[in-house]
Amino acid sequence: MQMLFIRLVRHWHLFGDLLIAPSDACVTLVNTSGHKKVHALKYQAVKLPNGLIGHLYGPVEGRRNDNHLLDVSNLLESCTQYAICPNAGPNDPPHERYFQLFGDPAYGLSLQILSPFSGAGDRTEEEARWNAAMAAVQIEVEHGFGEIIRLWPFLNAWWKHKIFASPLGLYYRVGVLLTNTHNCIRPNQTSQYFECEPPLLEEYFHH
Repeated sequence: MQMLFIRLVRHWHLFGDLLIAPSDACVTLVNTSGHKKVHALKYQAVKLPNGLIGHLYGPVEGRRNDNHLLDVSNLLESCTQYAICPNAGPNDPPHERYFQLFGDPAYGLSLQILSPFSGAGDRTEEEARWNAAMAAVQIEVEHGFGEIIRLWPFLNAWWKHKIFASPLGLYYRVGVLLTNTHNCIRPNQTSQYFECEPPLLEEYFHH
């Protein structure tokens, strides 16, 4: 089975996650994230094994759940159209035709998405090995998302951010673009872990 992540794809090896960018506490409750207990904007991102963030959707109100972002981003529709395994034919079974994203349990299961085994009860040995293997990969992906804030700390300066007074969504998108640019020049930890070189800077901006 070929695999991708929403926190994985090979070739398209996507690693996706939901990013929460804190903002100034003076905003209204409609922008509050119930999970993180902060006023926030939410983004959905997919990371490639070459260290690039290949998909970014948002921002949306922090109170919106993961599946809302997944639905409105049309990410699964894009995967159905483009995340097709090399040499796969229209008559091949779905699990052999598509790359798959790997996401948090909240995303559930579909032709495009896999997630960890969860819920009450003991895990089988095989299920436990799967969860452990995927958790190790997710850690590498988290490092990649943390790089955005490490390179551009202003994006984490929540005391300077006011949702209706600053273009916060634009700030973050520019930060992601510059992080991808930096990775093309100096391959990041994700790229090194998966031994997958990012494109040259000229290729990134012109292809």
